[in-house]
Amino acid sequence: MDIPRPFDIDELVARVSRRRGRPIELRPVRTPASGPSGLWVATREADHIFYESETSALHSEHIILHELGHLLCGHESGVTPDVVLRLLMPTLDPAVVRGALSRTGYRDRDERQAELFAMLVLERAGRLPPASGLPAEAHELLIRVEEAMTPR
Repeated sequence: MDIPRPFDIDELVARVSRRRGRPIELRPVRTPASGPSGLWVATREADHIFYESETSALHSEHIILHELGHLLCGHESGVTPDVVLRLLMPTLDPAVVRGALSRTGYRDRDERQAELFAMLVLERAGRLPPASGLPAEAHELLIRVEEAMTPR
């Protein structure tokens, strides 16, 4: 993967967008404390990455990269209208949208892959200290992403 040096999240997103031939829109929003800090919504026209606006730059990058990981790993966006409403209209009663699908943990395989992608990119960009002894799953994921991002 061609990670910009010095690291710039907007430039990385632009490179991924050009490579895929599809717009990626970054959308900073205030997210409810009980909800996801980021969300990827795929529409016919573009991919939209919503991320928490009231946090540190490093955390924002991490959230964006996590959602970009879902996109690049070929995961389904898995977003219901209730999740989008909850993100964009946090004043709604949480009980109303509690059953909505939202990815807030790292239990399932897609979440682990997306989280691993975010950590690997931040590490390679020099934004995190190097990890020792990455698990085999990390290497496999990195190879898949690098193959997807390498021009043919």
